[in-house]
Amino acid sequence: MPIRPPTCRRPAVLLLGAILLIAPAAAALAAAAPARRPTPAPTPKPTPRTSTVPPPRAATPSTTASLKIDADLSFFFPPQRLAGNAAEAYTRAFTLYNIDRDRTKYGEQWDVQLQRPIIQRMLDHVTSGALHKTADFLPFLPDDLARQTKFPYLGETHGLARLLDARSERALARGARDEALRDARALMAFGRHLRESALVLSQELQGVTIERLAARRFRALLGDANPLARAKLDAIEGSLNVAQTFIADVTTSHALAGRGLKADLAWLSSPIPVLRTEAIINMAHAVLPPDVLLKPTPRIDALELLAKYEEATTETRRQMRVDQFKRAVPWPRRGVLDGFDPKDILLLRKVLSVSARSDPDRRVRALAQRLLDALEVPPAATPAPPPPPAAGRPTAPPHRPPAPRPR
Repeated sequence: MPIRPPTCRRPAVLLLGAILLIAPAAAALAAAAPARRPTPAPTPKPTPRTSTVPPPRAATPSTTASLKIDADLSFFFPPQRLAGNAAEAYTRAFTLYNIDRDRTKYGEQWDVQLQRPIIQRMLDHVTSGALHKTADFLPFLPDDLARQTKFPYLGETHGLARLLDARSERALARGARDEALRDARALMAFGRHLRESALVLSQELQGVTIERLAARRFRALLGDANPLARAKLDAIEGSLNVAQTFIADVTTSHALAGRGLKADLAWLSSPIPVLRTEAIINMAHAVLPPDVLLKPTPRIDALELLAKYEEATTETRRQMRVDQFKRAVPWPRRGVLDGFDPKDILLLRKVLSVSARSDPDRRVRALAQRLLDALEVPPAATPAPPPPPAAGRPTAPPHRPPAPRPR
């Protein structure tokens, strides 16, 4: 019986074997073939930026970064800024303050003081003046060069600032937040006007003090609810500290320089206007006699002004009396203290003429022109006559050239 070849009764086994033989070969081919890289996604074009500083996060914005970007301090000043001179309204408030003799009876009883009609009228003048952009006290001051007449309102500004601060505090206590904010803004503008119109350093320092008082009032108004506003208040108080330190430093350095005009000439070339006006006033006190330095003024009866304080700041009987006094007392007067070399006076006039003609600040030009008008022009230098001949000695006749001969 012939032997039959073996037959596979299970074809699935053969198929499995074929797969096991092909799989290693396919794996080897895949390893030998180069790997196919995926196609990269297109990258968006970068958006150009004007600044390299990333924007602050919306959830917790940085107070310091926001302050650098938004340095606007208009929140602390009246929103309405009118044209005109704020010093006119301030001068009316000062006049009422001076004629109100009854305020000394109440002292610091702010509740009683604020209920008085004349005090309310004073503060209304201050708040109305705070609405203006600029202030210039020069037209309302005597046109002389005495220091005591360049800022005679130290007591008035101090008293009115404290009254305005007390009214803002009481308005906040009774829930009138808008009224408290209005008075705080007027107080800040009042101090800034004093600084911007300063003729002497004492007025600059008084403005710094009033602005610091207003900053404390704003802190009580805002509390901790507005971190950005508090950061701006920190910046304001920092600038006030810098200004106060600067005033102390320049005053000390000027005192150490002595009584000569060298330090005043250095201040006259300073970029700060109040130092230039201060230098001119120092020069005037150094070279002018007292009757030229200080202008005599008419005495105005305080009781008369108190009875008619409405007309005290208008062109009425008071102005008529001032005009009569001006006609009786000629002004300006001229003179120079003894001991000054005429050459030094001529040099001083030359320096002042430059300031009176080309200084960018109106106050400096006005004061320099006043000092020029007050300085007495020294007489022109003439050669001294020859000394007389000594007695007992013959003198030779003067030499005369021979007359030309006729041709």
